[in-house]
Amino acid sequence: MTVDIHNQLAEDTTLHWHGLEIPGIVDGGPQGIIPAGGTRTVTFTPQQRAATCWIHPHKHGKTGRQVAMGLAGLVLIEDDEIRKLRLPKQWGIDDVPVIIQDKRFSADGQIDYQLDIMTAAVGWFGDTLLTNGAIYPQHSAPKGWLRLRLLNGCNARSLKYRRQR
Repeated sequence: MTVDIHNQLAEDTTLHWHGLEIPGIVDGGPQGIIPAGGTRTVTFTPQQRAATCWIHPHKHGKTGRQVAMGLAGLVLIEDDEIRKLRLPKQWGIDDVPVIIQDKRFSADGQIDYQLDIMTAAVGWFGDTLLTNGAIYPQHSAPKGWLRLRLLNGCNARSLKYRRQR
């Protein structure tokens, strides 16, 4: 897999691959800084079982804000074993990503990411939950099996998932 990362931010960033078993040199740590306007190309071959993984920036002092502003996403790793299973495979229809994040908005609808002593100590908590970037999203699932790829993308909040009939 080869990924070209183009940093269109006005500040440095990185790209950290949560859950991928990859060499440290291609992960987004201090050695992988991408300057504002810069590009970084990483190449690796996932050598692991199937997984739903998360990518996000990991620049010291910038991680929380950059994630809160939307710089994050999923990476899906498949293998021969998972392809043999009769799991739902229609992306967004019966194989559905569900990324939950909490955000705080200003009066004009902009993300309000302000840190103070308390949030620096315990983490930044939003007052609005979003699913896949939307407030109160809806999904009409077909009959049959439904695969949910659940991801807690909150800055500091723990989530408890449950289902109701």
